Amino acid sequence: LPLDAGKNPPDGVIVTYFLRMAPKKITLTFLDGRGRTIRSFTKRPPDADPKDKEPRVTLDGGMNRFSWDMRYPDAAKIDDEPLVMDQLEGALKGGVAAPGAYRVRLDVDGSRSEATFEIVKDPRIPATQKDFETQFALRQKLRDLLDRDHRAVNRLRAARADPRTTVATKHALDAIESELMQPKAKSRQDTLNFGVRLNHRIASLIASIATADAAPTKQATELAALLEAELAKLEQRLDRAIGRRLPRKAA
Repeated sequence: LPLDAGKNPPDGVIVTYFLRMAPKKITLTFLDGRGRTIRSFTKRPPDADPKDKEPRVTLDGGMNRFSWDMRYPDAAKIDDEPLVMDQLEGALKGGVAAPGAYRVRLDVDGSRSEATFEIVKDPRIPATQKDFETQFALRQKLRDLLDRDHRAVNRLRAARADPRTTVATKHALDAIESELMQPKAKSRQDTLNFGVRLNHRIASLIASIATADAAPTKQATELAALLEAELAKLEQRLDRAIGRRLPRKAA
């Protein structure tokens, strides 16, 4: 950038707070208008993974600033699948908070401070408050489906790795896994080579409804219901498979 160019402020809700000295404990919590926790942030632990992208609260003596991107918690990731998770990075993110009243709470070594703020829509956007709330509700529902899908895969893999799991059950788990996600995907091209599975289909719908500030279409809502039903059946199959994964004890 040119030396005389300005810099845009960070996106999101900017919280500025003053600390007399570096505290031992600090937590910054964002809540909705009914007082329900959306997300909490704290300082970076000394043993944090360098690749950890979680926003952290600074605790320097004096003025500090934190920027909240207005998103709710992310969906779970599939363990040991960094490439596939990178492909789904946008879908893994929680939904953006709808316009409305919110609160922020700062807890510092047992002392608490609170403030209220409002998220307002761009006045150029014709969408109504109901449109935003309907879109947010479906976006969160899909985020929850993606979270359930990935947690099911992690649970499935843990059961399959159990030495007590029978060969027949492992085959059943393989079949379920291949419907929850594409296990052959080892590169970005592989989802094209081998086809996408349930988690990518959920992610695609998330991307579709997030492209505009508008209420989701009837078709999007109906498709979300179909994906939810499909996931529920796979979860039931997984429960049955894991329930019988251990060989029966001799009488």
